[in-house]
Amino acid sequence: RVKGPVDFDRQCGVINDKGLECSRSLTCKSHSMGAKRAVQGRSRPYDELLLDW
Repeated sequence: RVKGPVDFDRQCGVINDKGLECSRSLTCKSHSMGAKRAVQGRSRPYDELLLDW
């Protein structure tokens, strides 16, 4: 399985314990809201993206 780049506007993006960006959706339950809000590279704030989800 090939891992492509993470789309920060559609995916979690938090750096996991393996040093990789989490590729789960914005609603990922593995990472806190605060951690997802702190991800750099989103086109809009996390909360706005989540509302559009």
